[in-house]
Amino acid sequence: MTNITNKPEKIIRIGSTSASIWKRSGKDGAGVFYSVQLQRSYRTDDTTQYSDSFNHDDLMNVAELAKRAERWIANQLAA
Repeated sequence: MTNITNKPEKIIRIGSTSASIWKRSGKDGAGVFYSVQLQRSYRTDDTTQYSDSFNHDDLMNVAELAKRAERWIANQLAA
Protein backbone atom coordinates (compact mmCIF):
# COMPACT_ATOMS: atom_id res chain seq x y z
CA MET A 1 0.00 0.00 0.00
CA THR A 2 1.44 3.36 -0.99
CA ASN A 3 0.50 6.94 -0.35
CA ILE A 4 -0.63 8.78 -3.49
CA THR A 5 0.09 12.26 -2.07
CA ASN A 6 2.35 13.64 0.64
CA LYS A 7 -0.44 15.68 2.20
CA PRO A 8 -4.01 14.92 3.21
CA GLU A 9 -6.72 15.26 0.59
CA LYS A 10 -8.90 17.01 3.17
CA ILE A 11 -8.62 18.22 6.75
CA ILE A 12 -11.78 18.76 8.76
CA ARG A 13 -11.46 20.69 12.02
CA ILE A 14 -13.73 21.17 14.99
CA GLY A 15 -12.16 23.06 17.87
CA SER A 16 -8.85 21.45 18.77
CA THR A 17 -9.75 18.15 17.05
CA SER A 18 -9.19 17.29 13.40
CA ALA A 19 -9.66 14.52 10.88
CA SER A 20 -7.04 14.23 8.13
CA ILE A 21 -8.27 12.23 5.16
CA TRP A 22 -5.57 10.47 3.14
CA LYS A 23 -5.98 9.11 -0.38
CA ARG A 24 -4.33 5.72 -0.79
CA SER A 25 -3.87 3.15 -3.52
CA GLY A 26 -4.25 -0.57 -3.05
CA LYS A 27 -1.49 -3.09 -3.53
CA ASP A 28 -0.12 -3.09 -7.08
CA GLY A 29 -2.31 -0.08 -7.93
CA ALA A 30 -5.55 -1.99 -7.28
CA GLY A 31 -7.97 0.89 -6.76
CA VAL A 32 -8.13 3.93 -4.55
CA PHE A 33 -9.33 4.10 -0.96
CA TYR A 34 -9.21 6.60 1.87
CA SER A 35 -7.98 6.44 5.45
CA VAL A 36 -8.66 8.87 8.28
CA GLN A 37 -6.34 10.07 11.03
CA LEU A 38 -7.99 11.69 14.06
CA GLN A 39 -5.94 14.08 16.19
CA ARG A 40 -6.20 16.63 18.97
CA SER A 41 -3.87 19.62 19.10
CA TYR A 42 -2.59 21.33 22.22
CA ARG A 43 0.02 23.96 23.04
CA THR A 44 3.13 23.57 25.18
CA ASP A 45 5.06 26.81 25.58
CA ASP A 46 5.33 28.11 21.99
CA THR A 47 4.89 24.74 20.28
CA THR A 48 1.79 23.04 18.97
CA GLN A 49 1.72 19.33 19.76
CA TYR A 50 -0.60 16.62 18.46
CA SER A 51 -2.08 13.59 20.16
CA ASP A 52 -4.31 10.68 19.14
CA SER A 53 -5.63 10.56 22.71
CA PHE A 54 -8.84 12.45 23.44
CA ASN A 55 -10.34 13.98 26.55
CA HIS A 56 -13.95 13.42 27.56
CA ASP A 57 -14.82 16.90 26.27
CA ASP A 58 -13.46 15.98 22.81
CA LEU A 59 -15.56 12.87 22.22
CA MET A 60 -18.62 14.51 20.67
CA ASN A 61 -16.33 16.43 18.30
CA VAL A 62 -14.57 13.18 17.38
CA ALA A 63 -17.94 11.57 16.62
CA GLU A 64 -18.91 14.53 14.42
CA LEU A 65 -15.53 14.46 12.66
CA ALA A 66 -16.00 10.77 11.86
CA LYS A 67 -19.45 11.52 10.44
CA ARG A 68 -18.18 14.39 8.28
CA ALA A 69 -15.16 12.39 7.10
CA GLU A 70 -17.38 9.47 6.11
CA ARG A 71 -19.69 11.80 4.18
CA TRP A 72 -16.75 13.46 2.37
CA ILE A 73 -15.23 10.09 1.43
CA ALA A 74 -18.60 8.75 0.23
CA ASN A 75 -18.98 11.81 -2.03
CA GLN A 76 -15.49 11.27 -3.48
CA LEU A 77 -16.16 7.61 -4.21
CA ALA A 78 -19.53 8.40 -5.79
CA ALA A 79 -18.03 10.97 -8.19
